[in-house]
Amino acid sequence: MRQQQAMAMSPEQEQSMKMMRWMSYVMPLVFFFSFNSYSSGLNYYYFISGLISILMMWYLRKTTDDKKLLERLEARFKERKANPKKTSTMMERMQAMAAQQQEILRKQQEAQQRRK
Repeated sequence: MRQQQAMAMSPEQEQSMKMMRWMSYVMPLVFFFSFNSYSSGLNYYYFISGLISILMMWYLRKTTDDKKLLERLEARFKERKANPKKTSTMMERMQAMAAQQQEILRKQQEAQQRRK
């Protein structure tokens, strides 16, 4: 999956992704030293928060099977493509609201035409 994303990126995007990865590892250390003059609780919070985030990402990367995940996503995509009428309730509400707005606009246009 990462290979597909990397192939789709332009060289500028690849460079910025490398920079973002580097920043995610360096920023906890930068915060540790820059907030050293602040209260110890804030410094400790930033350090522990960054450390936990790094450990969580490392664990997720090691335990996630990218091929299996990609297969499940592709299966869901094919299923939704085969059954396009199946929409979420939010989508149904949005479509109903759009239909109501169009009906209101049509009535307003008819009323303006009658006035003329």
